[in-house]
Amino acid sequence: MESPPDTVVVPPEQTSALTIEKTATLNDEDGDGFLDAGESITYTFVVANTGTVTMTDVTVNDPLLANAGISVTPGPQTLAPGATVTFTATYTPTQAEIDAGQVENTATGTGTPPDGPPVESPPDTVVVLPQPASLVIVKTGTFNDVDGNGFASVGDTVTYSFTVSNDGGQTVTDVWPVDAGPTFNGQPAAGTLSRFQPDPVTLAPGASQVFTATYTLTERDIENAAGIQDATSNAATARGQASSGEIISDTSTSIITLPVAASDITVTKVANLRFIRRGEQAPFTIRVTNNAGSLASGLTVVDTIPAGFRYVEGSARVGDAEVTPVVAGRQLRFENLSVAGRGEIAITLRLQALSTAG
Repeated sequence: MESPPDTVVVPPEQTSALTIEKTATLNDEDGDGFLDAGESITYTFVVANTGTVTMTDVTVNDPLLANAGISVTPGPQTLAPGATVTFTATYTPTQAEIDAGQVENTATGTGTPPDGPPVESPPDTVVVLPQPASLVIVKTGTFNDVDGNGFASVGDTVTYSFTVSNDGGQTVTDVWPVDAGPTFNGQPAAGTLSRFQPDPVTLAPGASQVFTATYTLTERDIENAAGIQDATSNAATARGQASSGEIISDTSTSIITLPVAASDITVTKVANLRFIRRGEQAPFTIRVTNNAGSLASGLTVVDTIPAGFRYVEGSARVGDAEVTPVVAGRQLRFENLSVAGRGEIAITLRLQALSTAG
């Protein structure tokens, strides 16, 4: 009689494996879509048992949280094959991490199988971006009547004030204005703008610094711009450096009007003929002289025609340019004239002697 064959029983394969899926949710308190100082990140970790054995003490290994003394919730769990568990933790980054340009966090899932050493899942990494570095500058100019004479003169000054603010989310270093100096009616300054005070500073997010510089007026500056509306212009750029090395900048322009002295104008009129017959035309020259050092603008010259004479249409000129005066009875009005400081203009015209001329 034959004995029955032996039966071999193969136990199921014993494998232990974990996976982790990590996500980050920004608690965006100001709603700008970026991580700012004081805002937090809630991390969610989904750990799955992808092996064939039950795992105990399943938890999350996250060095960033561990170094900050933060534990995930809930505590260690037991996972049957195919089961998952969700852990969470909330972390508030430091300003140094924000200045670094991103908050990067890597975590793994860990657990202990029935036999053998603990098992660790492949790592998963998430990155949260902070608000970019940014500067804004607001510039103002103030005329200082140093000699107190009420108008712009040599030695008077313009004080420029630059308020530079960090409206971004990262610290900006070496913040200082860059300014080539003012222009006067489009002409470059004859002098030099003073050095800015204070020296370059570091601005944390939300911080501001006021810088000042002074310019001393020269005769040429005054001649170019005094009395001309908004003719004194100065553009400045605030520059600084983010931790990434990127140069951050913003530009602002200040526009002011230099007050002009009361006009010191001399007007003379001469006839360019000694004798004239009735029916002939007599040429006249009116000279308008500005005895002050600054521009005189918006002038109106009124010429009264002698009795028995009439203005010859189309004969009037200011310099070489033909002009049309306003004729009102015996008056000729030359309007909106300008004369440079210490300068002169000549108005020429012809008058015809009528039969009633004396």
